[in-house]
Amino acid sequence: MQRWEQMLYMKQMRRTIDAYHLIEPGDRILVGLSGGKDSGLLFHALSELSRFSGYHFEVAALTVVHGMTESLDSLIQYGQKAERQIYLHQEAFANRLQASEADGFSACYTCARMRKGILKRFAKANAFNKIALGHTRDDFLETMLMNVMQHGRLAGIPPITREKSSEGAGVIIRPLLLVDEKSITKAVETLKLPIIKSTCPYSAEKARKTADDLIGKLEAVLPGFSEQWITALQNMDTTRLL
Repeated sequence: MQRWEQMLYMKQMRRTIDAYHLIEPGDRILVGLSGGKDSGLLFHALSELSRFSGYHFEVAALTVVHGMTESLDSLIQYGQKAERQIYLHQEAFANRLQASEADGFSACYTCARMRKGILKRFAKANAFNKIALGHTRDDFLETMLMNVMQHGRLAGIPPITREKSSEGAGVIIRPLLLVDEKSITKAVETLKLPIIKSTCPYSAEKARKTADDLIGKLEAVLPGFSEQWITALQNMDTTRLL
């Protein structure tokens, strides 16, 4: 791995992994690979980490072929050329998203739940004990702001969650949770990782777009605001809160 990768994102990712004990020796990790830049870099980074570090774990990826992306050919070719295991699961569910919208549920929420269920069932059937998702620092801050705006609740996305369900063991890790989108975009472009364009008609979630715009405005007035927000959350004085 090149030095620029270490400085741009790998150092922060490893810090997150170590701080929250995301990876243990003997883990078999399944990456939810959507074809977007975040999950693409996550798969690349974990694959590299499994080869050149002392973590001693296995990693593979699963892509859900739901019919709402452009061709996956470049992703498949990447996996073959890099000798990285990418599984494909075919399940079209666009009609179910439309029905969920009609019932008053967010299509994005429904889609995320369905894809997570597929990942958990596949992981259980193929002896993967952890699932890795590509949530980033930007996702964390946007989710926190959305919870404040919509639910009056202070909550973001945890680095690790342990869920129990009939679908299988649900240990979900998010190694990129403290890496920002700009660093991810730069890394993906430099590495020339394949990006699969989404054709989903629901991809522009209004509440998340509003949160992103607000954070962008704060960054414009207070450069470094996002980093300071993360630092503040890691140094909370609970004696001065309600």
